[in-house]
Amino acid sequence: MADLHLSYVYWRSLGFARLRAPRGALSSEQLRWKPIKAYKCGLHRILESSGSLTAAIACTLTKLAPDPRPWDPEALPLPTMDPTPNIASDPPATPFRPTPPATAREYYNAPSTDAFYHSLWGGSHIHIGTYLTPHDPLPLASDRTVSRMAALLGPFLTPATRVLDLGAGYGGAARWLARHYGCHVTCLNISEVQNARNRAQTRAAGLEALVAVVEGEFECLPFGEGAFELVWCQDSLLHAGDREAVAKEVARVLVRRGARVLLSDHLVGEGVAEERTRPIRERLALEGGLATRGFYAEVFEKCGFEMVGFAEGTEHMVMHCGKVVKAIEEAERLGATELSQEFAEKAKMGMAQWIEGGKQGYLEWGIFHFRR
Repeated sequence: MADLHLSYVYWRSLGFARLRAPRGALSSEQLRWKPIKAYKCGLHRILESSGSLTAAIACTLTKLAPDPRPWDPEALPLPTMDPTPNIASDPPATPFRPTPPATAREYYNAPSTDAFYHSLWGGSHIHIGTYLTPHDPLPLASDRTVSRMAALLGPFLTPATRVLDLGAGYGGAARWLARHYGCHVTCLNISEVQNARNRAQTRAAGLEALVAVVEGEFECLPFGEGAFELVWCQDSLLHAGDREAVAKEVARVLVRRGARVLLSDHLVGEGVAEERTRPIRERLALEGGLATRGFYAEVFEKCGFEMVGFAEGTEHMVMHCGKVVKAIEEAERLGATELSQEFAEKAKMGMAQWIEGGKQGYLEWGIFHFRR
């Protein structure tokens, strides 16, 4: 905690944490670029929906008063951040075959997938939770991961911070950030089913002015340069077809000075045979492999970022996957599941693979923190 406090003081001394008002209207050049870029990305549907476009513009340009309920970073223990992870000796990034965006869209739009994540995983989040006790329910643990990640940023998060949530799922993290910090969050997600649920939950929470939902792909972001101060991404880049292209796009849409990236993901150890992760890749429709710690450190360094630290949390992944298996089995016992039998069996097999890999050390999960 002392080290983290000193690092926050250091960031403030550099001026990274000072309040910054949202930038003004986009230039005429940027406005000309946006529809062209969106069409090239296959995202012209955004421009056909006045509601989505209006929400996206409002998210970027609107100023709102601070949230009267400030978050207390001492309320929960912070994950340990290793400022010097052992990545110097890592070999080049693990090669992988691109995952077509259509594959990820079809997987997450499928009724069984939606029922799995919405009904059994927690309803608002689709990421690994953080556990203080084995009895913590999935939604509470998932919320806790968001709060602990946010606390790592210290005073960086303010009502003036513009956040891009990549692979936002049902928007749980976006609403949490908007509710606790008053910041503007744009959710970028490829699944129309999840986006519809996100918009509905955001309306129900009364947060439409702070949270916008945009359909799009990681490798071709429909935003101008310097549109955000923070990119937030939880357990979703494993679906990216070209992670190096994603890192370049992240660098492009972030401001040039003081920007941050918070990224959690499922990882594989160096030199692990593809066969060991086959059940996971099949269940999630991944045609490519998982990334390594060294891969993310390397590609973001090439894009001008430095690593602040890495919070290793594989034990939370193991516990979370175990609780998901129990949730599936309980729903089956009660006859209350909407999952097909085939999907349920594949899901349990996939969870068992994460558990086994985490315990044996060839699969990992953790949080990266980058800045520039």
